Amino acid sequence: MSAIKYDRLYSGPDGRSRVERGLEIELTSREFAPPAPPMEVSALEPASTYAFLVVPPGFVGDWHPSPKRQWVFYLRGEMEYEAGDGSKWRVGPGSYMLTEDTTGQGHRSRVVSREAALLLAIQLEP
Repeated sequence: MSAIKYDRLYSGPDGRSRVERGLEIELTSREFAPPAPPMEVSALEPASTYAFLVVPPGFVGDWHPSPKRQWVFYLRGEMEYEAGDGSKWRVGPGSYMLTEDTTGQGHRSRVVSREAALLLAIQLEP
């Protein structure tokens, strides 16, 4: 059995966003697409909609909550985030984050690369 690590952005009881880093999703070896051989697979979870986002260079999103509980996958470019607790971190291609700060102050985000950031947001069932 193996796992993948991810970061979680969420709203605390005081309305400030916080980040939890290095959380894990367990993967187990099982058949997923027979007749292909078994592979490492996580539990299947419900999702409702998805969208690709192209965020231009120089973009700054001042304090705002996530529009929905969602996974965000970073495909191109680099972004920086700031949570209400003062944490700052950068994400780039191959990064992914679970955003659950749908209430309260939210977070800040900005594109720090010279190229636009390409993201895939997959919104989750409530």
